Amino acid sequence: MEPVGAGSSEPSSGLRYRSYRRRWFILFVSSTLSCSNAMCWLTFAPVADQTAQYFHISMDQVNWLSMIYLVVGVPFGFGTTWILDMLGLKTSMVVYAVPAVIACLLTTVGIRNKVPPTPPSVGAANSTSEPFFTGMKMLLKNKAYLILMICFGGGVGVFTSFSALLQQIVCVRGYSNTFAGLCGALFIVFGILGAFVFGLYVDKTKKFMETTKINFCLTAFASIAFALVSRMRDQPYGLAVVCSLFGLLGFSIYPVGMELGVECSYPVGEATSAGLIFVSGQLQGALFILLLPALARPVTSDGSACQVGVGAALDWTVPTLVLAAICSLEACCFALLFHTEYRRVSAEDNEDASALLHGTATE
Repeated sequence: MEPVGAGSSEPSSGLRYRSYRRRWFILFVSSTLSCSNAMCWLTFAPVADQTAQYFHISMDQVNWLSMIYLVVGVPFGFGTTWILDMLGLKTSMVVYAVPAVIACLLTTVGIRNKVPPTPPSVGAANSTSEPFFTGMKMLLKNKAYLILMICFGGGVGVFTSFSALLQQIVCVRGYSNTFAGLCGALFIVFGILGAFVFGLYVDKTKKFMETTKINFCLTAFASIAFALVSRMRDQPYGLAVVCSLFGLLGFSIYPVGMELGVECSYPVGEATSAGLIFVSGQLQGALFILLLPALARPVTSDGSACQVGVGAALDWTVPTLVLAAICSLEACCFALLFHTEYRRVSAEDNEDASALLHGTATE
């Protein structure tokens, strides 16, 4: 048992809140599982044309290798959300391969309880107070949460389809698979950096809504820039910069958006609120991956670096413009329509004030 840290507090109810260092271990395990998911999901995306040629299949069939991850994630997302909300973290962690095996072993050995012995805050103490189905009903009646679920889920769908289709978009302009993979890596690396920096910022300032709205709108501009630059040949630096900015601005709102979902849906459990946003993103991502290739038009192979299997290389001008339009529409709707109180923050502030008042009265 770890000693109570300086950050521990004792509210008027007598319940002590504390944060455990073991949470960093659980964060590492969860991150490892996410990495194994991403490896399976995007395995063929950077070499989609070579995959199609090797197996003598069409690009649409290759896209299904990415899309099946999204489709299967919808029904299993509801099930996992229920398990996580009702049975706890340890029971919900299972998903394969070397990273998953390591994560499962670490989960089995290192995670002994579904929740910490004592909650770290009043928000954590009350966040799972609502039963799963009651929480679902509350979310579906929450206007602010529904706007967040649709708009932010749409943003997740845009990033998902971008990651899955990036190689197919740029190879027709003469860019190699290696360069497409580099652009995808820059998109992810700068996205992680942005998520880290902006996560720290909102953790200190609590400006969840302002940060998400501004970054969402900037992401829309980045998507427009990508639609324009991806049409050009021999612009590797410009394309790399645009992909980096798209990741930096877009990925940075992912953890902040999830926190915003918790704030506007409190006291519904975090697993339920985040789970519905995840399902929304999966559905919209699958829809975009189905829609965008259907809007592409065949082109001659002159100047193309695509090694197609069945069919011809495709011009992605219209799909990228449509993707930018979707991202812009989602950003505008979110910026104009989404307003909410920070319910969890308010609850914790009220509890802290009550604890201070109680301590003063005791003295």
